[in-house]
Amino acid sequence: MKGICWGIGNGHRVRAWLDNWINGDSLRGMIKGPLRQGDQGLTVADLYHDHEWRWDLLSFELPNSIKNKVKVVPIQLFGNRIDSIMWKYSKDGDFSTNSAYLLANEDSVTENQFQGQWLWKLDVLPKIISFLWLCVHGSVPVKSVLAGRGINCSKTYTLCSRHEETIIHLLRDCEVARDLWFRLGVPTSHINSFNENFETWLKINRLSTVRHNTCIPWSTLFVFAVGVCGRIGINWCLKTTFRIPGWIKTVLFKQGNIFSP
Repeated sequence: MKGICWGIGNGHRVRAWLDNWINGDSLRGMIKGPLRQGDQGLTVADLYHDHEWRWDLLSFELPNSIKNKVKVVPIQLFGNRIDSIMWKYSKDGDFSTNSAYLLANEDSVTENQFQGQWLWKLDVLPKIISFLWLCVHGSVPVKSVLAGRGINCSKTYTLCSRHEETIIHLLRDCEVARDLWFRLGVPTSHINSFNENFETWLKINRLSTVRHNTCIPWSTLFVFAVGVCGRIGINWCLKTTFRIPGWIKTVLFKQGNIFSP
């Protein structure tokens, strides 16, 4: 559990490799490579015996820098010598709600950081950027998202009636979307990107320097094609009418209307 570390008493309760006992960190986290069978059961009591560190019990020859960290770990030599659980984010080892709040807030910031910042640098219509941002964040109200939020609905995509309605299925993986991409003509060098995860797929194609066979930048065609696929799927699911008056023509000459009602 994050935030928990050990204060060493007799060392019998503390696993030498896996537990956080070296200034709040584990020995395993400092070393790369496989452990020997049975190493996970090695305790600090096994490793520290008769006031000496038994380095020969370890699977690795530890660097002196790590040995020095181990040597300065406080170990009780007198008293009850009971291993104690401590809170690593406070100076005295005692848990505090303030430090826990700071830790939770830090985790939240880390989890919310993702590589989609590049979206805001795109030179396209703001509403297209906003749509892509919602897609990457999983905030477009497709059925899988709605079901995940507790709404009682079928997850099946209405347009194909075969697969779960996710944003990647709606924009790329559905046979209907695949047909649209095929008719548009994805550059050969970018075909493999259609097997990547959603954000990687977006980034590879939107930052592409390749030109389409119409001599138009592929990155330009791609982003508007994503919008058209999204509008087709969303309008279909809402039971409204959407006509495609020529695929390339729609993409090139009706850019401003792709996301309009």
